[in-house]
Amino acid sequence: MAENVLRSFRSVKAYVRGKTREASAERKRLTALVCAAVCAAAAVIYFAAFGGVAEREYTGETGAAADTPRAAAQTYFDAFAASDDEKYIAVMPPFLKEERALLFDNEAEFYESYRSQFEDEREYYSAVYGSDFAISYAVTNERAYDEIAGKNGVSQAEILEVKAYIDGKKLHRELKGTLTAVKCGEGWYIYESDFKEAFW
Repeated sequence: MAENVLRSFRSVKAYVRGKTREASAERKRLTALVCAAVCAAAAVIYFAAFGGVAEREYTGETGAAADTPRAAAQTYFDAFAASDDEKYIAVMPPFLKEERALLFDNEAEFYESYRSQFEDEREYYSAVYGSDFAISYAVTNERAYDEIAGKNGVSQAEILEVKAYIDGKKLHRELKGTLTAVKCGEGWYIYESDFKEAFW
């Protein structure tokens, strides 16, 4: 009798365990489906929001020029921190934009080349430093640079000595270099940089 009860109890236990496993497997399948649906929805939203970006054309109107050499430096580093091609083009001197644009068939291709480059850099930074990486900097010295003043519409030029820091979960890096800021018209731009090799 006790043996029959024990056997029945084991049968019930096995049945319940089987049902529990089935429910657990069903929950996992449901979770996977929900995750897939969320990812698909996120992809649709992303492409709806950013899919049209490829159709943008560079118009030369990429934002106001910086009003000081240090403000130009801020825009420059912000561009790399955010992988923002528009900010980078905004801080490029007008004569340099014209010169580089000649390498392309049209303005749209010129613009797209920088956009593509920054997309690649975002992937590179995330792989090397971690997706949460941040770029900061400090100007340690600033001095006049007269050699290029008077050329290409440059009325003034400054060399900024800079320490830059790239911080992420995977890696921390400190870089030293210089930025050459030039004034064209009323705005300041970044003409040359030692940091391009580090970033690109």
